[in-house]
Amino acid sequence: MNTQHLTRHALAMRLHLQHDNERLREALHIIAEIAATSADPKSMPHIARIARTALVGASRANPALEQTT
Repeated sequence: MNTQHLTRHALAMRLHLQHDNERLREALHIIAEIAATSADPKSMPHIARIARTALVGASRANPALEQTT
């Protein structure tokens, strides 16, 4: 792989991770809001659903992009 190819992949991975981070931050914000405003134990399934959805949406790392040598 040449330097330009690696740079292109690094930029693509950075954009992908930035999107994942924004999505996960939003999920944490919603979870914190639910936890702060509700003492109802029935809110736990909603928190669990939001957390699962946020984590499942995150894709696994592409092994081909991890190998740079």
